Amino acid sequence: VAANADAQTDASVGVTAEGEEESAEVMADASNDVNTDVTVNEDEVAANADAQTDASVGVKAEGEEESAEVMADASNDVNTDLTVNEDEVAANADAQTDASLGLKAEGEEESAEVMADASNDLNSDFVVNEDEVKADVSNDTTAGFGVKAENEENSSFLGGELFNSLDGAFESNDDMTSGSLDAVTGGTIGAGFEDEDSKTGLNGILVNDFSGSFVSEEDEDFMSSLSNDTNLGLNLSSEDEEDRSSLFADVTNALDLGLSEDEFGVATDLGVASGLSSEDDDNAFASNLDLGLGLNLMLVDKENKHNGSFLSLR
Repeated sequence: VAANADAQTDASVGVTAEGEEESAEVMADASNDVNTDVTVNEDEVAANADAQTDASVGVKAEGEEESAEVMADASNDVNTDLTVNEDEVAANADAQTDASLGLKAEGEEESAEVMADASNDLNSDFVVNEDEVKADVSNDTTAGFGVKAENEENSSFLGGELFNSLDGAFESNDDMTSGSLDAVTGGTIGAGFEDEDSKTGLNGILVNDFSGSFVSEEDEDFMSSLSNDTNLGLNLSSEDEEDRSSLFADVTNALDLGLSEDEFGVATDLGVASGLSSEDDDNAFASNLDLGLGLNLMLVDKENKHNGSFLSLR
């Protein structure tokens, strides 16, 4: 028994209006596409489904001295697969989503612009049979924005991005069971101001990376580990016609843990770095500072009965 179904839908609309000194325009589009397949026989059942959706809209208005424009887009894509037979069950699902927005306005002497976008990507796999169970999942998310304003005398901007990434895996069979997880989360930001005589900029970043894993084997010891790394950085710069200066700071922290039936270990490190520089046409100055503290500890039991530790100070 086999079945297939497809469906496509599209729609669009546009409106335009014009006067003696002004005009306006609106545009919109949308589409949807769906595909499905199903197969059934004595040995197997298989199914597949796909769906894609897109939509966009735009608005524009103009006057004698000013104009404005808005644009927006969105899309979604989903794919799924399923297979079932006497020996195995397997499933897969993917989903991608994207969206963006833009706004722009202009006057006789000034302008402004705003941009924003976001996306998400999800993937998953699952397999079960007589010998093993396996699962994998990943998800990536990003979002960003930007703002810019200008006039005849100066300009300024502000922008940033947020991101998150997650990956997980699990596997189990007659001989071994294992799992892992990795998660990265962070963001960036930037800002600046500029006029005829000077300009100033600021940039920053914050990132955290967490990961963990474990392995358990039938004839071996259980082992697991955890780690976490964090980084924070800032940079400030300023410049005018006569001198230039900059300041930066960076903080890092790392932690690692390891555990088995007979051993335990931990390592950590904390670092702080900063710097300052300044110069003009006649002089220059620079200074840097770097501080760090590290600790490493291990305990061993059973046959090797000893313990040790190491402390470092920079």
